[in-house]
Amino acid sequence: MPTTGSASQSRWLTGGIFDVEPQSWLDLQNYVAQLFRELGFQDVKSPHKLVGVRTTKEVDVYAVDASTVPPIRIACECKNWNSAVPQGVVLEFRSVLEDSGINSGLVISKVGFQSGARDAAKNTPIVLLSFEGLTQLFFDAWLKAMSARLDRVSRLLFPFFDIYWFETLPKLAEEKFPRFEDLREKYWVLFTLGTRLADRDRKQISIAITAANESVFEPFIKLGITTYRQFFDILLAMADEATPEFCSLFEITTEQLRRL
Repeated sequence: MPTTGSASQSRWLTGGIFDVEPQSWLDLQNYVAQLFRELGFQDVKSPHKLVGVRTTKEVDVYAVDASTVPPIRIACECKNWNSAVPQGVVLEFRSVLEDSGINSGLVISKVGFQSGARDAAKNTPIVLLSFEGLTQLFFDAWLKAMSARLDRVSRLLFPFFDIYWFETLPKLAEEKFPRFEDLREKYWVLFTLGTRLADRDRKQISIAITAANESVFEPFIKLGITTYRQFFDILLAMADEATPEFCSLFEITTEQLRRL
């Protein structure tokens, strides 16, 4: 689990992991679970019952960070209250973590924590965060994970854009070439600009995010992309649409495409 998070800068993208603040407890819980899924954490559940030695307690979000050895089990409590979280909540949560053997606990609060709560979290595996603090903590890791995800799903399109890999595809009937060119034009922004990764400060993120040349990011702005969330949501949706459209045209399955 990351311990710090400094937002990577983009000349043309704004915002953070989410564009809209959670409006309810359920929103907050769903956002936290979504964040862990997008980070690539495993076994994400919301809610989830922790079975301990003495008690069984339901937590709002549970996830496993399998990138470490041994894996880190994380439990989260989401408090979308209009008042600061008191000490008792943290003391109870600490007891639950100890009883169930959870490695790390996060308490995410809408308006903050009472001083007693902060004292109770000292020297424990519990981290107290605002929603903004949570997204800042994980922003760089999220940016890298989403860039890698976008790169993976777009690699299937490579044969349709590369002159040499095109030869590995089934022969396309002449009457289908106009449709083929239409699809290439429709998805060229996704393939040529949106998905490639660049090594910037040892962080593999999509090159379009850090682009300084307007000719690179202007096509994305025309698509209505102005935030990090929009960048990934729109391009991932495009990738999901592109693969079946190309496959249908060449009369192959996605699995056949993967084997090329």
